[in-house]
Amino acid sequence: MDQDNDNYFGGAFSHELPSALPSPTLPPPGYESSTASHTRKTTVCKQLLQSRLQAINSIEEKLEKISKYSLKLMNERDELALMMAYEKKQTIRLAAAAGVPTHGRGYVMSFSVALEQCCEALLEHN
Repeated sequence: MDQDNDNYFGGAFSHELPSALPSPTLPPPGYESSTASHTRKTTVCKQLLQSRLQAINSIEEKLEKISKYSLKLMNERDELALMMAYEKKQTIRLAAAAGVPTHGRGYVMSFSVALEQCCEALLEHN
């Protein structure tokens, strides 16, 4: 081997003792601590990014659930609105057939009270 290789490998391939000068392959003083610090910083940055991605994925899953529940809720709301519209239409038709004004003024007893009085009248009749 030539002299350059012997110096590069610290004399490992020659039968001479290594020189007193530091080998070029050895890191400079403080290199290991700066490399470890850089590695630690890199690891922390990667973990921060992974944590943020997990949080975003969790939020996306929750948004998807909310969307599904909102759609179901809107469908139920629409069905209830149709039922109420049908009930109102039938009640107005019955009121018109009985000659009852649909926009009464003054006191009107509640449905529960009227139903109770109606049942009492039917029971008295029998």
